[in-house]
Amino acid sequence: MGNRGSKNMKRKLFFHCGIRSLVKFCIVVVLVCLFTGASEHLVIKGYCHCRSTNTAYGQSEINEEHKDQNNEPNLANNLFIAVNFSGAYLQNKDLSMKAFIATMFSGGHLQQANFSRSGFIMTDFSGAYLQAADLSGAALVLTNFSGAYLQGANLSGTIFRIADFSGARFSDVSLDGADLAFANLKGIHNWRQIRSIRNTNIYKVRNSPEGFIEWALEHGAVSISPSEQKQKLPSKKP
Repeated sequence: MGNRGSKNMKRKLFFHCGIRSLVKFCIVVVLVCLFTGASEHLVIKGYCHCRSTNTAYGQSEINEEHKDQNNEPNLANNLFIAVNFSGAYLQNKDLSMKAFIATMFSGGHLQQANFSRSGFIMTDFSGAYLQAADLSGAALVLTNFSGAYLQGANLSGTIFRIADFSGARFSDVSLDGADLAFANLKGIHNWRQIRSIRNTNIYKVRNSPEGFIEWALEHGAVSISPSEQKQKLPSKKP
């Protein structure tokens, strides 16, 4: 009974710590956006809806009031909430240092897009074309990358919390210093062709292909629990 009670207590503690971390992340995202003027550049559900169409130039169809002078999506905002960019053509766009909450990029054409140092909560990148995209230094919570095309993407230093990479393509991806703890790696493609995986945290990744863990550790990956990571952080001076 004592052991069972101790296990239940640990589970509750882990759950509450995870919730607190997520809440803190949301607060930080909101504060960052406020201090960068996002209160004047806020997009909420339906304000920038993109629908993929078969046009001669392959452009997405967007409501007229949400196009800029060049007939493209308005990306000047710093905070996007429940916006649908599914199927949108956003190649080479600068979306760095922005915040995305409950946003959809499924099937989007995001080749060479810059998402560096952006924050994402509950974001759908399933089936998105992210070849050579830059997500370095970004933080993502509850993200779906299933079936995504990540060839040549830069994921260095990126923090993933509860990410689904099932069926994603990883050839030539840079993962140095990324945190993949608890990520779902079921059926990922070309993982032996990952460009670099030094200091990448693969703690308790799920459904990884046979041989992946051993290969990753041999090439410089690490396996560190969240509690160990916290212990390694520099202590605050009194």
